[in-house]
Amino acid sequence: SLFPDWRNLDITHTVNHLSFGNDTDIQRVRNRFRGAGIVAPLDGVKQVPPTPEEKQANKKSSWLADTVIYEYYTRVVPTMYVSLTEESIEVHQFTANMNRIMNPQMPSIYFRYDISPVTVKFYEAKESFMHFMVQVCAIIGGIFTVAGLVDAVVHQSIKHVTKKAQLGKLT
Repeated sequence: SLFPDWRNLDITHTVNHLSFGNDTDIQRVRNRFRGAGIVAPLDGVKQVPPTPEEKQANKKSSWLADTVIYEYYTRVVPTMYVSLTEESIEVHQFTANMNRIMNPQMPSIYFRYDISPVTVKFYEAKESFMHFMVQVCAIIGGIFTVAGLVDAVVHQSIKHVTKKAQLGKLT
């Protein structure tokens, strides 16, 4: 065997930082395109294998293993950010999932990745003043519409109560 005492192998680990591509480009995108979705989902993840006491407490049957395998699955998506000045920055975003598997095999850590064949493009854009004015008018129109509906309901309710009061059926 390559490592005869593998059952005592400590695979406690912390992912300090994981990214795909140039970190300076990722930082430029974070600064320039706030809220654009660039994240490092595995940064700071810490895994500690279960202690022998935890293993014993969670044993459901005698075949359950006492070693652990950690598997990290990442899906990498090439992403391009284009600013108003037509400057483009190419980075890679990714999502991550993690499995912790109790297994009779040698303890291990796997990082598996899949690169998407599709590139996502974000364009920085400014809205025109006319577009802003149309949105303001739409909001004002919506306020008048809701006010009209509320007025109609209140008016009809008052008419209905007044009619009942005139007939003497208001009790």
